[in-house]
Amino acid sequence: MSIGWKLDVTVMGLTLMAAADTSNFLSAACPSFMTARTFSSAGSSAMREGSARDLRIGMCSASVLSLAMGGGATLVTKSWWPLAATIAFLLPQMGLIEFAIRNPRTYAKSMADQ
Repeated sequence: MSIGWKLDVTVMGLTLMAAADTSNFLSAACPSFMTARTFSSAGSSAMREGSARDLRIGMCSASVLSLAMGGGATLVTKSWWPLAATIAFLLPQMGLIEFAIRNPRTYAKSMADQ
């Protein structure tokens, strides 16, 4: 089986569907950007480290599912576009979550105190 860079209407449709699903997988495995920043700031150092670890595990899980979706669409279409677009959509979203982990809200209260 030969996989190339062909691009037609079917490939474009499956590419967009696979790439857009990265947001769905990330939202299923991770909280929102704002919530991630809040969780990264609450509690003791151990709690913050635990939250960061949990967020990164969620990102890994979502990444595997996203890449499987993009890879499956690549196999179906015999075009690299679905996988390439999935990676292009996934990396900035993962970067935002990593930014949230490394830049917690400094004024957030503990969720229990709200």
